[in-house]
Amino acid sequence: MRFAEIIRGLTDGYKSEGKELASFHGLGLGAPILFPILSLAMGAETNLTIDSTSPIMNAVRLNTLFNPERDGERNSFIEIIEKIFDGKDWSFMCPFCKKYKDDFGHKPEAARKWWIQNERPKIKKKDLKSGSPLSKMIPLFTKQKKTTKIKKFSDSCRIAHNHWVVEHILDQIPVGKDRVSWARKKIDEMISYESTRAEKSLKVMKEIILKT
Repeated sequence: MRFAEIIRGLTDGYKSEGKELASFHGLGLGAPILFPILSLAMGAETNLTIDSTSPIMNAVRLNTLFNPERDGERNSFIEIIEKIFDGKDWSFMCPFCKKYKDDFGHKPEAARKWWIQNERPKIKKKDLKSGSPLSKMIPLFTKQKKTTKIKKFSDSCRIAHNHWVVEHILDQIPVGKDRVSWARKKIDEMISYESTRAEKSLKVMKEIILKT
């Protein structure tokens, strides 16, 4: 929410002087949820660029992947695994995930069977450790020892995936006057997602940006 307040203050400051930003670089802006907020706040003529280590930090340190089916919504490994237990699955839309799946395997049915046989336990971090049953069934969403070959490929795949999702979203953003209307529509779409953790934040940020 503070991000929206800062951006609104910046644009209001320029407008009070009868000016518009020619360009704006969002250093550190790597959360996909904020892309339409920035697009809505800035004038249609402002050239926007971003740069961030967020895709790397989320993939390696936070054990989080950007969901390409939900506009880059952050999903932790545990959240992804819980969805697999619920009968859903990761999309494997990006080429890096597809390659990883082909090389190292992905057995959601076996993971569900293990979960049911163990009386549907609540998944904890210890269940994601190297050598655990889940690490062999759905390795992309678990941990591996640093000395193993799969560890290097797992980290690289997750980092590449998050960057791929960011690029995929950025490619959808129109240039010029259509960008603002796209941003409005995209924010409303993200708010409408079932169980979106950032629903309240999105609503408030939208109000801040559009307040007259």
